[in-house]
Amino acid sequence: MHERGVASDLVRTAGVVAVEQGAIRVRSMRIEVGGASHVDSESLAAQVAWHARGTIVEGAEVIVERRVLAAGVVPTHDDERVMLLSVDLEE
Repeated sequence: MHERGVASDLVRTAGVVAVEQGAIRVRSMRIEVGGASHVDSESLAAQVAWHARGTIVEGAEVIVERRVLAAGVVPTHDDERVMLLSVDLEE
């Protein structure tokens, strides 16, 4: 499952941001999934929740936004990636 590794990286990154900012927990994470990515948004959100257990990210709302490819446009590398856009922290 491709989502597992991606989710693990996203949780780790959000946790590092939270610790570096002195936060007590992550309230939410906003994630963008490229339109040409093979990552399933629902599976990704579930995997993020699973990987967050026992961490500063546990209980965070996971907001996954899928970019839509325009018709006739050839996908680029950006259209295939998954990116953590923002992390809302409780300080």
